[in-house]
Amino acid sequence: DYDILFGRDELLLEGLRVGATGAVGSTYNYAAPLYQELIAAFRSGDFDAAAHQQAQARAFIDVMIRFGGLPAGKAIMKLIGIDCGPVRLPLRRFQAEDEAALRAATVESKSMNGALRWSLHSRTRKTALPRGLMVAR
Repeated sequence: DYDILFGRDELLLEGLRVGATGAVGSTYNYAAPLYQELIAAFRSGDFDAAAHQQAQARAFIDVMIRFGGLPAGKAIMKLIGIDCGPVRLPLRRFQAEDEAALRAATVESKSMNGALRWSLHSRTRKTALPRGLMVAR
């Protein structure tokens, strides 16, 4: 008997449908409640709610991709108060204007804005953030 972890944040619902029991992903660091709601909806049989949560995740992942993917993820972590340092070469480092544009895009994205508000709230309460591993058992 094995636990199967799924590694594509934007496809978590599809992973659950084919038997994944948990997930490992980068956006769980600041959007864990969204994914926890997705998993809970899936488990309770509310597939419409699960699909809605997955669509929200995809919307903010699209914003991250627009800003370069991994560099954007590191910049988001910095926005919530956890500076993970710059990306390694050959990836392009974020400049101040990139961070300002990403911050503006997160305000425009309702799902991303909600995820970041949760992360900021957690940090100000000095509670531990999820570390990117979320087991869905």
